[in-house]
Amino acid sequence: MEQLIADSLMHEIGLKSIEIAKENGSWSGLDAIESGVIPVDLQAAFEQNPEAYKNYLGFAPSYRKSYLYWLNHAKMESTRKNRIAAIIDFCKKNIKSRD
Repeated sequence: MEQLIADSLMHEIGLKSIEIAKENGSWSGLDAIESGVIPVDLQAAFEQNPEAYKNYLGFAPSYRKSYLYWLNHAKMESTRKNRIAAIIDFCKKNIKSRD
């Protein structure tokens, strides 16, 4: 992005979109997922299920991120809890992907 701006290839609408994303938090909203940070509630569930956690840690980063993205997109608390239970179940069974 810096290079696009330096080369005058970033359009005004692109710059405005970046500004809006930084204001509303969407610009950095997925940074923790990209870094592989496990949310507190999922980590607590893993602590109760060491086999699931061991398997999870054995998955390639792309599979781990997929689970984290899926959990992050839960809009309701009940959905989040259900997804955590599903992630634990999948990982316990050593299933790398929900698909």
